[in-house]
Amino acid sequence: MQRSRCGNGLFAREPFAPEEVLMEYCGKVISERHFRSKDYCFLMEEDGERKCYVDAAECGSLARFVNHACGESVNAQFVVAYAGGTPHIMLVASKPIEAGDEIFVDYKEDCHFERCLCPDCEVSGG
Repeated sequence: MQRSRCGNGLFAREPFAPEEVLMEYCGKVISERHFRSKDYCFLMEEDGERKCYVDAAECGSLARFVNHACGESVNAQFVVAYAGGTPHIMLVASKPIEAGDEIFVDYKEDCHFERCLCPDCEVSGG
């Protein structure tokens, strides 16, 4: 993790090939009734049904620092994988990532900011 034009960001220490797992998104599993903040919180859904939230605000992996991008800069995605019937949120490369590259995911409708600061919007004025 280091400073990025978007705030804190996650940067690759080594290269990753497409579909290679970078890390797991970890945090405290909480119910919807305990959900308070959208910062560092990931909603786990199964078949379109809300199951729980993974809250990484107080404890969690570095995956919580992945910034949003909405264009060509997107180089990773979150994927739910199951191990022994237990769901895990994995950060997976969606295209080649070189050492030193910042990791970006398209958070789509889960973005809650007034102006997008991603590299793609900075160039296009979005």
